[in-house]
Amino acid sequence: MALTSSGTATEPSQAGLGQVRPELSRRERLRRLPVDRLFYLAVGVLVGLLLVGIFAPLIRPHDLLEQSIRDSLTSPVWFADGYRGFPFGTDQVGRDILSNVMSGIRVSLMVAFFASAIAMTIGLTVGTIAGYFRGWLDGSLMRAVDLQLALPTELIALFVMATLGQGLWKLILVIGFTGWAGYARTVRGSILSEREQEYIDAARAIGMSDLRLILRHLLPNVLTPVAILVAVQMPGVIMLEATLSFLGLGIPVTTPSLGLTISRGFDVLFSGHWWVVVFPGLALLLITFSINVIADSLRDVLDPHFRKKA
Repeated sequence: MALTSSGTATEPSQAGLGQVRPELSRRERLRRLPVDRLFYLAVGVLVGLLLVGIFAPLIRPHDLLEQSIRDSLTSPVWFADGYRGFPFGTDQVGRDILSNVMSGIRVSLMVAFFASAIAMTIGLTVGTIAGYFRGWLDGSLMRAVDLQLALPTELIALFVMATLGQGLWKLILVIGFTGWAGYARTVRGSILSEREQEYIDAARAIGMSDLRLILRHLLPNVLTPVAILVAVQMPGVIMLEATLSFLGLGIPVTTPSLGLTISRGFDVLFSGHWWVVVFPGLALLLITFSINVIADSLRDVLDPHFRKKA
């Protein structure tokens, strides 16, 4: 006889030790999906921005290095002095704002994806080791987590980028290696809860190794809070990239970035050329807003602490 994840006794062949302990069935989770229009609007906006970012090199109307002083600070197309070749206008050296915004969306989403993946991988590894093996190893790793959380991520990223210089992959690595502590603490808490379940005791009783037990049972059951945390923290990663680029410490000037484009337009904002700042700022707002709305909805659906009572 063996214990399943729900605690009922079954025959060994039906123990389901290789199965992930379900909290909700797939049908139940689908029924709990949000039906408000704001959620679907956010999904539509994010999908549209993703498509724009992916295909930006193919669909942008102008080359990013194309400059023309005679087209400097051209108004958007709906103005009397606008030109249809530059729908969103141009900046101080005649660069097309629309092309820069489209490529800036691509860079922002790329930084968010890769930096979050690095931070999640490190945090998942540290949190799993600390929560499963406990003891002195847990204490040592958690002190490192506390130290990391005590230092502001923005300050660390600012110092490192000022020291190492600009660079897209430098920025991704810096954000990834400074954002893992929150994942580690979340994963550790979930592992500590899961390792006390009866199906884990049953797996140990049949001689399953620690590595197999972690990979087959524990990790699949802690991916839900990790996925929620990734969605919640992605807007912060995007804003951090934009902030560093705005300060001239993130993306190089030869690479399009929403923060860098906003920085260029700040000098002419109060002279009436608002479009240089407004359009990249609006793109940044739409990205963070849509991800925040989706993250909140996923948390309500997947996190039992936030589920609404029927």
